[in-house]
Amino acid sequence: GGQGGGKILGRTGYVPSVTGTMVTPVVAALTLDLPSDPGDLSKLFPGNEGEVERAFVVSVRDLMEGETLEPLPRLGGKNALGPVFPTEHGKIWGLTAIILRPILHRVLRPVGFYNG
Repeated sequence: GGQGGGKILGRTGYVPSVTGTMVTPVVAALTLDLPSDPGDLSKLFPGNEGEVERAFVVSVRDLMEGETLEPLPRLGGKNALGPVFPTEHGKIWGLTAIILRPILHRVLRPVGFYNG
């Protein structure tokens, strides 16, 4: 589809959430200029209030250059190392970071989107 200023490129494999729910990430390319005002951005991407604290824009370069691994809490009280992407808006972590990491490293980097 190409509605609303974007084009769906495809879906990744299923990813289990911490609760065991299987999530199907959808990868899309935006075909519009994003507003710099966070309020305007939230109108475009309202998100699910129970899952999305806020929407913001981060460059691929900033994501790739800032990526770290940190101990993250897991169900059952155990910690495991997971990807974290620090941003000026806070950390991107958890399921979002787990989904984002292979897209950055296996899709965008190999096609030359970022060669840092």
